[in-house]
Amino acid sequence: MSSAPLVRLEGLRKYFPARGGWLRGKRMWVRAVDDVSFDVVAGETLGLVGESGCGKSTLARCIVRLTEPTAGRLEFAGEDITHRSMRELKPLRRDVQLIFQDPLTSLNPRKRVRQILGDALAIRHPGAGRSALDIEAESLLRRVGLPSQFMERLPRELSGGQRQRVGIARAVAVGPKLIVADEPVSALDVSVQADILNLIKDLQAEFGLTIVFISHDLGVIRHVSDRVGVMYLGRLVEMAPSEIFYAAPLHPYSEALLSAIPTPDPDARLIRNEIVLKGDVPNPLSPPRGCRFHTRCPYAREICAAVEPRLTAASGGAERLVACHFPLRQEESSPH
Repeated sequence: MSSAPLVRLEGLRKYFPARGGWLRGKRMWVRAVDDVSFDVVAGETLGLVGESGCGKSTLARCIVRLTEPTAGRLEFAGEDITHRSMRELKPLRRDVQLIFQDPLTSLNPRKRVRQILGDALAIRHPGAGRSALDIEAESLLRRVGLPSQFMERLPRELSGGQRQRVGIARAVAVGPKLIVADEPVSALDVSVQADILNLIKDLQAEFGLTIVFISHDLGVIRHVSDRVGVMYLGRLVEMAPSEIFYAAPLHPYSEALLSAIPTPDPDARLIRNEIVLKGDVPNPLSPPRGCRFHTRCPYAREICAAVEPRLTAASGGAERLVACHFPLRQEESSPH
């Protein structure tokens, strides 16, 4: 991996106006992404995890600029692309690709696989003849584990896993530097998920891809990620290298998520302390004062309801970031 960041987010925000959201003459906003900052180093896989509605998918669409951020700064390869127009972004589209959660809705239902891959390859190889594009499309299709006879099939004639393979092949076809994978295996059978995850890892190694991998499943994130970022109610609450994160999370929300990962070992289930969070995720129209997690946190104290913690380096090194007044597993003087 290179040490230079390929992607940089600084204070990124995306607010949506609430339908009918007027209260005492003041417009109300859904703070889907609220002051998120991090770098993605070229060649790494950053996993983003959190409950449904925490802002992961909105953040993904901001990174690929399908959605324009409300505020903050978004850089790609050192260039500010935060508020570029669609025309100005056109040259960038080859370098940044999105793998969607539901490939059936992202693939043109009227085009056969030959056309879907051929259109993408034509962007990478302008002026190439149809026969040359077909040869490369067949090679790419085999690379993602599908035989050449699938070239003539329509998306509706494929299974969910096969469609996702075509979607991955289309993303890779243009020669991107960055792929944002938004829940790419959540709609697939468990038996198919591992094959797709291994395929993504193999393609990353082969083509030198940088990946932002989004999922609500920490088991999936563990399999593919070099670093893990945890989001809660639009905010990033923890980030750490994968091995360190899974061994000892620092944020109480991360601890609760990890405790809920299913394990096939019955003995491990007996000794594991599963944490059941109280209450529901607060309304993003009016997030709680102070720490947004304090209404559900088993360790919350008075300061947590009054002062919002900033995402800062935890003890043990700058590679670990946590937004918590009382991080878990700190020195013995910690209240935990």
